[in-house]
Amino acid sequence: MFIFGTWYMHFVLNRSIQRNENFYSYLENDESKIQAAKEEEMTDHKKLPGFTLSIMPLVILIAVIFIFSKVENIILIALALTICLCAVLFNGYIDDHTGVLNDGATGAVGSAFGAASAVAFGAVLTTAPAFESVKNFLLRMPGPALVSLGVITALLSPVMGSTVITQLGETYVSMGIPAEVVHRVAVIAGGALTFIPQSGAVITFNAVSGLNFKHGFIHACILSNVGFIISLITVILAAQLLY
Repeated sequence: MFIFGTWYMHFVLNRSIQRNENFYSYLENDESKIQAAKEEEMTDHKKLPGFTLSIMPLVILIAVIFIFSKVENIILIALALTICLCAVLFNGYIDDHTGVLNDGATGAVGSAFGAASAVAFGAVLTTAPAFESVKNFLLRMPGPALVSLGVITALLSPVMGSTVITQLGETYVSMGIPAEVVHRVAVIAGGALTFIPQSGAVITFNAVSGLNFKHGFIHACILSNVGFIISLITVILAAQLLY
């Protein structure tokens, strides 16, 4: 995914340069947005933290989760720790602490509800009378078990979210496939077709980037979906050889 994503972004960037596009090209002649963007661009960047300091909270967050993975609710603990760390590290760079906390809380709630709604919809879908028929039909798909797992997960994840693994996991483990392999294939396949207009990831992406579906969706869709599909094919081939 990293290799494909880097190549694709490089390709699109070069194409945009050839077309003489810039950031303001995507604001659709909205003068207020263009003016606000220009004012932000003119901000004194000497007041911004450096790269190493900026990524330190993220690195520490991941490290704490991995090192203390057996601690109950470690993700919540790590997040709280990282938020406190950010408050200390970036204290001198923040003019309005209350505003930053409000923006963070608002963004977190919106993202959480967007993702939760997709999962909830999938949970309700599994109770539909036709779901078992659809699942059984897909499970009869010819070919290697890992291929069918990848295809089925990719097809169902856009409407069911993370509930797919709870419905299919035990079935494939009972076939003799190691649980860790089932987990890896399902997780990667779960992202193959999930970057769709109604997904929580798309809603969050547009809100953070300030782009709309017209300008942002196609590129994010290619980066995410195609990247996951390439990774899925690679992982299935590796699993067939190693297990």
